[in-house]
Amino acid sequence: MATDLLNVKVAVFYVTFLPQFVDPGPHFTWRMSLLCLLFEGLASAWYLVYIALIHRLHTFIARPAVRRTLSRLTGATLIGMGVKLALDKRP
Repeated sequence: MATDLLNVKVAVFYVTFLPQFVDPGPHFTWRMSLLCLLFEGLASAWYLVYIALIHRLHTFIARPAVRRTLSRLTGATLIGMGVKLALDKRP
């Protein structure tokens, strides 16, 4: 929740995207608050699943060979994206 509260993009998401799913009228604030709390609950559940998965994979990911492979894949991906951006012909 702290991550979302401190992130400006999440605030923009709440202000611009979520209101379209709430009918205007009486009790708009309460319904919007409920939708935001639901969104936060789902995000928190996802973070908990993500943390549990990473915790279980920690011993595998900590191996030097795996770390080296992940670093190489990440580097290759970034280089590929840089080359694609450099070759892009848009003005």
